[in-house]
Amino acid sequence: MPGRSPESAPPLSAMAAYIAQRDTTKALRLIDRLFSEGKDLGEFARDFIEYLRDILLLKIDKSFLDKMELSPESKDALSRLSAVFSEQTLIAIIEE
Repeated sequence: MPGRSPESAPPLSAMAAYIAQRDTTKALRLIDRLFSEGKDLGEFARDFIEYLRDILLLKIDKSFLDKMELSPESKDALSRLSAVFSEQTLIAIIEE
């Protein structure tokens, strides 16, 4: 993912980038870090599915981005990720 490195990105976009890169080691390290910090992994999983749905909606309709109340940096991350994932891949991840 061009721009900001996944390591410095918020956890949701970092996880999406690791999945896009098929980097399971970094994805598992992120989960371990979140767990070590006392984060609720169930909540993270729910938030991640919602994040992937946003990417899917953006992939289907680019104007969706204008309707989202996010920082320009977050919108940029979603836009970059929507270019990396196929609709089929996003649907498969969300449904699992």
